[in-house]
Amino acid sequence: MRGATHEPGASAEARPEAIGAGADAPARRSRPYRGKGFHLFTYGTLRRDGAGAALLEGCEPVGPATITGTLYDIDGEYPALVLAGTGRVQGEIWRCPARVLARLDAYEDVADGLFRRVAAVVDGVACWVYVAGPKLARRLTPRRRIESGRWPPAGGA
Repeated sequence: MRGATHEPGASAEARPEAIGAGADAPARRSRPYRGKGFHLFTYGTLRRDGAGAALLEGCEPVGPATITGTLYDIDGEYPALVLAGTGRVQGEIWRCPARVLARLDAYEDVADGLFRRVAAVVDGVACWVYVAGPKLARRLTPRRRIESGRWPPAGGA
């Protein structure tokens, strides 16, 4: 894909390819993870202090980041991201070894369609991002939007 770079020898499953970054993306080239692994953008329970943070064992925090999209609160339990809209969603970028990917996919229930893992450029870095899957479609209503772009929302979960 256009603008994608990756470490030779890293498995294709563990390499997010840079995708079209849109007009509001920083004018930087994507920086690949220089090891056998991948970058991950987290915005909810996988963040440093989130309920699922232990799943990031073996990963290294890179730093805070934002992505363009819309964030939804799913019953106060977890957020769901849609890569559409003009909002800014706050999160973190992590550098992870390839072996972590399967447990993250299981946690996000990718096989059953709760979330999908997609590639996106986040602050100039090619990352895997978990976005709302088809099983969440009916729950992504206007009243569930998190206007602040940060989960948990103020006064919420």
